Amino acid sequence: MAGLGVFAVLGQPASDPNDDNYDDEVLPLQFAYRARDRVTNFYKFFNEPLRAVLIPQDPNFPPMPYVLVIEPDKVLYKYEWTPEMGWRLKVRKGAREFLRFLGANFYEVVLFTDMPSMTSAPIFEKIDEYGCAINRFSREATIVKDGVRVKDISGFDRPEKRIVILDTDPRRYSNNPDNGLFVEEWDGDSNDTGLIDLVKFFQALATSGIDDVRVVTKYYDGKDVVETFRANQKAAEEHERLERERALAEAQQNKSSGWGFFSKPAAPAAGPDQADDELKQQVLAEEKLLREQREAEAAAAKLKAEEEAKNKPWYSTIFG
Repeated sequence: MAGLGVFAVLGQPASDPNDDNYDDEVLPLQFAYRARDRVTNFYKFFNEPLRAVLIPQDPNFPPMPYVLVIEPDKVLYKYEWTPEMGWRLKVRKGAREFLRFLGANFYEVVLFTDMPSMTSAPIFEKIDEYGCAINRFSREATIVKDGVRVKDISGFDRPEKRIVILDTDPRRYSNNPDNGLFVEEWDGDSNDTGLIDLVKFFQALATSGIDDVRVVTKYYDGKDVVETFRANQKAAEEHERLERERALAEAQQNKSSGWGFFSKPAAPAAGPDQADDELKQQVLAEEKLLREQREAEAAAAKLKAEEEAKNKPWYSTIFG
């Protein structure tokens, strides 16, 4: 009986006769079709984005060259409980500056979470005080795949090769795995510096001018981007140190091999006093030339190191 009651309620005619497409059907089929449509719409409401195009093109506001989609939960903030305060929202150190710097200079920043909008809206306002993320999406903009809320970027009217998704759960970007970057959840440590490393990483990526960011994101597939980037930076710094030592060793070797040029001349045939004066002048000249040679070698080594640093591939610290 309960099932028949639900069927009768869902199959009722629409309040506006113009919205009823089943007037020509027999009465039982009218109720069946209306009930089917309403159940389907109910399912789509909770499992599909509210609109097909989440981020349209706006001719008045040309987009940034890259799009950064961020899951803010446990990346920019987290809820923590203490006996004194109970549950409270804790914003990660540097979160607001992180959004402001990247959003103002390099990326079209998008905040995208799988929480309901009633919960996420006040959080968005708190962590993005400067309004750097114009586009903010919640659960209503996700799709359901294998029981998981997935962020599908096909609704962004932007080239997919220019979109990066930063998330703590790879399942949430499973529709676009090549665009995703995995990052470990923030544990609430107030002294954490992970966002500083992320700023360096995303700045290097944006300033590289790379055409397809998926070349980079594929390299980090399954690896924590912060820890991997730190390791790559450390390796790059060690490489630079070794190069400087090598350049210095070459300069020292060149200096030692140059002594033959400054070999002491044979004693002059002139008188003793004149010979001493000429010898002193020759020694002074040799010392001056030696100083100039050392200065030139040092300047050359410094210039070489600067040129190598300048010409270093942008991906040297991103890829290692």
